[in-house]
Amino acid sequence: MFDRSKGAILVAVAILVSLAAPCGACFSIVVGKNASADGAVLVAHNEDDYPPQVVHHHKVPRQTYGPGEQVVLRNGGVLEQVEQTWAYLWSEMPGMLFSDSCVNEWGVTVTSDNCPSREDRAELTDGGIGWMLRRLIAQRARTAREGVRLAGRLVERFGYIASGRTYVIADPDEGWLFCVVQGKRWLAKRVADDEVAMVANTYTIRQVDLSDEDNVLASADIVTYAIERGWYEPGKDGPFDFAAVYANPASASHPDNAGRQWSGLRYVARDPIEPGFDLPFSVVPRHKLSAADIMEILRHDEADKPEPSTPDSGFGCALCSGATQTSFVAQLRRGLPSDIGIVYWVCLAEPRTSVYLPFHFGISDFPSGFRTECERPASEVFDRRVTAPFVADPREAFWTFSNFRDKVDRQGPALVAATRTEALRIESRAMAMQKPVEEVARRLHETDRIAAGELLANFSKGLYLSALEGMDKVLRQPADDERIVTRARAIHEAVITLDSHVDIAEERYATAELDPGVDHPELRCDLVKMAAGGLDGVFLAVYVRQTPELNAETYAEAQRMAESKFDAIARLTQSMYPDRCALALRADDVEGIVATGRKAIMIGIENGFPIGKDLDRLNDYYDRGARYVTLCHTAHNQICDSSSEPEPLHNGLSPFGKRAVARMNELGIMCDASHISEKSFFDLLEVTRTPILVSHSGCSAVHPHDRNLTDEQLRALRDNGGVIQIVALDAYLRPETPERMDAVRRLREELGIPSYAERQKWSTEQRAAMRPRLREYYRRYEEMAETVPIATVKDFVDHLDHAVRVAGIDHVGVGTDFDGGGGVPGFANHAEALNVTIELVRRGYSDDDIRKIWGGNLLRLWRRVEAVAKER
Repeated sequence: MFDRSKGAILVAVAILVSLAAPCGACFSIVVGKNASADGAVLVAHNEDDYPPQVVHHHKVPRQTYGPGEQVVLRNGGVLEQVEQTWAYLWSEMPGMLFSDSCVNEWGVTVTSDNCPSREDRAELTDGGIGWMLRRLIAQRARTAREGVRLAGRLVERFGYIASGRTYVIADPDEGWLFCVVQGKRWLAKRVADDEVAMVANTYTIRQVDLSDEDNVLASADIVTYAIERGWYEPGKDGPFDFAAVYANPASASHPDNAGRQWSGLRYVARDPIEPGFDLPFSVVPRHKLSAADIMEILRHDEADKPEPSTPDSGFGCALCSGATQTSFVAQLRRGLPSDIGIVYWVCLAEPRTSVYLPFHFGISDFPSGFRTECERPASEVFDRRVTAPFVADPREAFWTFSNFRDKVDRQGPALVAATRTEALRIESRAMAMQKPVEEVARRLHETDRIAAGELLANFSKGLYLSALEGMDKVLRQPADDERIVTRARAIHEAVITLDSHVDIAEERYATAELDPGVDHPELRCDLVKMAAGGLDGVFLAVYVRQTPELNAETYAEAQRMAESKFDAIARLTQSMYPDRCALALRADDVEGIVATGRKAIMIGIENGFPIGKDLDRLNDYYDRGARYVTLCHTAHNQICDSSSEPEPLHNGLSPFGKRAVARMNELGIMCDASHISEKSFFDLLEVTRTPILVSHSGCSAVHPHDRNLTDEQLRALRDNGGVIQIVALDAYLRPETPERMDAVRRLREELGIPSYAERQKWSTEQRAAMRPRLREYYRRYEEMAETVPIATVKDFVDHLDHAVRVAGIDHVGVGTDFDGGGGVPGFANHAEALNVTIELVRRGYSDDDIRKIWGGNLLRLWRRVEAVAKER
């Protein structure tokens, strides 16, 4: 029996080896129906093979057979033919016997990973069965469970010819992992409906209850055979552990396999997973997963996340490699005709440099470009066609995508990033169109199934042509840094660039002591830095600290603090620098102010605490220029619950909070959902009549943090018409490393600086007394970024990328939180704003995309809020 408990040394060595060596080989994912965003069972697979292979796609129709007909297996075995076989979509790899995948008309999906066993004297009958197993399941099974039982019977009858394999067998109700050992032994386990399982070339089924036939099925002698072979001693080894008993020790302990499974599971898991070989069969995800989420997982390669050694960082090993030949995500949904509910998202060549295109089961066949070849060409033909000049030929999908991968890889990381951005744009478009197209197809299907199929086929073909156009566009865009910078500079100068959240100090701001008209060392945002970085306008935050007590006295103090900041902004725009900046009270004012060469200053209130219980204060603050209100801060207030507190006070918006939102709608004040709890967020969407703003937050799927939005929230924000402004605060962008946390702790101890939460309780006098030490703390904290960094401008744009992919390009912007904790290397202050545009250009964003991100989306939201206020 392979010993999986060798302890920390073996784990550490293996993980280090996995990081040093290239990771690659097949990788599969199964998402239970209650773990997915739309209630679908999701099956996904990266097919890795070497040498390179040709991949074709077909739709095989139903077929009927007469009495006495037989199926002849590849090695000579004979099987009785059934009266009728089901139609199925088939990804065929002619050069590899065990690399095909199928999805049949009932949604039964079959794919597999090579998982070597320790068997060395296989028992075979009539030559055994291997490659034909998946095709027979696709042809004959109406459910996944039926497919598992069929596969088990065939293995027990003929014996499995290869060393071992894990088959994913799934349908719209459930997913199974079917582990087969060379010979006549097998075991299958059902993936729980609310969990996600992943396979990376080694068995993952561990201890099971063999009497639980609802969730576990196996050959009758799975345990007794292991005992007979001396692989398992019940008294010595404890409960039967399938993977420990049957897996090939070299495969089970290979760092690539453990590293990839750990990487994938950790990326989605709600609870931390330690690296090593004793990994869980499946995990509960931290949020429900969409097909887009799964595509993102399948795309990841080592270059994306070079520091995978901490439990909360990115991938520990590549899940997409140079050997990935094709990839798919099968979306298996109930409640729709199978022609519409079964969607096969196909990606030719590496997902890293390609795009997933949807094909509904109702198509009569794949486009001709996906099915032109029938045999694997000679190696010299393969090399010649892949390295030839690029031509976006719709008649030859495989060669076009493979040729494109070759060109992109030759030109380097910048073009790879641009390719990914273009792929995400096409996929986002496809997903946005999917529901309305399917609704039309569903109605048409009721009377004319063929016409519905043609509609779905045309949908796929249109996206295929868009992908070809996108590839051509990527290859024609500038690839070298000098041209990227030149183009970025031109775009940056042409668009209106706005930052939705910058903090200001209290009494000192806009005084000789803290003058925003000079290049001030204490400020990340001042008029000089804005000019240097081409930043046209900012929302300055009237931030008010939250106190635990909610009473007349604390409300009065909060109101005094708010008034002092309103006064400071008035000094800036009216007394000190009216020739260099002006207050914008309407969205249209911004463009007018910028046209005069001045900077647009806008006001947002961060924390609704100073409103107290008097809604008329909103009118007063509106008259002073406030155009958004962040409903709360890092603690609950009278309006709603905060995301930073574990226990709710109101369980979302309070009754007063709902009235405050209504008044804000009437006045034309944007509701800002940064800092508010998830329940408060969805309550806000229910009661507001306007799109909402999230002025400075990130994406939880990229880095889980209570201040970041889940994908469910991002999709809801999209549907509301709102905008998330991505924050540039390192702790929200990437997890703290142990080295960074230790360095910060030592610095605080040296200077006697308490935690952020404690500093929020300081009085004005305490803040003034500690100011010299705080300056020194922040100065050295920034220097720390050079030696123990967390996030950079690239991480900032990673969050922006994710928000664009999930919510769409019309719902994303920039909200730095400068002078309130924001600032990362590459975007440390407004003088470096151009670096964001450079990174956006590098990733393939268009001029119009960048215009929307830098201010167009925010102004569109603001105008809509103004329009609703006028309607009352």
